[in-house]
Amino acid sequence: MQVNFQAPQNACSLPAVSSSNQNYPATSKVATSKSTRKEIPSAPQISDDLIDSAFHGIPSIEIQQCYPASCSVLFRSVLSKLSRIEHKLDEVSKSVATLKLSPTQCLTRPDNCPDIPMKNIAELEHLNLYLEVDDNLNYMAQDIAKTGGDNDTEATDRVLGKMFASSLAVQLNWKGILKKNSPAKTGLCKYAAVVKLILDSVRIIVPSATDKAIQTRTKHWLKHSKSRLSPSVNVDNADD
Repeated sequence: MQVNFQAPQNACSLPAVSSSNQNYPATSKVATSKSTRKEIPSAPQISDDLIDSAFHGIPSIEIQQCYPASCSVLFRSVLSKLSRIEHKLDEVSKSVATLKLSPTQCLTRPDNCPDIPMKNIAELEHLNLYLEVDDNLNYMAQDIAKTGGDNDTEATDRVLGKMFASSLAVQLNWKGILKKNSPAKTGLCKYAAVVKLILDSVRIIVPSATDKAIQTRTKHWLKHSKSRLSPSVNVDNADD
């Protein structure tokens, strides 16, 4: 026997969705997108020449950094310029620090100020005594610092050259240690006020200079003082 099943005509029927639903207009999204794109202005084109002219005089720095390929040329250029500005600000900060460390007293030469460079041990002892007065030390540090220098090594060499004649330098080392078969040396470190004058003078020039760096360079400068003697000066005790 064959049985035929026929589903009712209204079974599982779904209501029809009207395409004219006013809450969801079919063209609203496209229209909004188009209007939005029209309202956003395009970024101005800035040439490299314009950027370079704005930062003329600032030293170039190689940027040790990899940028994604998606970064624009303008973006990389701006980062490079910002790095240069940061470097320039560091230099300005150092200059400001120098001004803060510099004594503010007027550069008026005190009475009985010893002449430099010193030429013998007697003048060294006299200067050490003279520098025990703070005003005297401040004046001489400012005056000696005018010799300048680009780093702690150069500044130390120039300060020592202004303070010590070679005829005195060959008689000195840092600690005054005696070596076998070598002439006696006078230790510079025992003249505390003179050492302080060296440190203060160098740090007015290079504020970041450390005691260790200045002392190390002073030892080196004294050790090689014989090479700076003029041929007319005969000093037998010039060995370290």
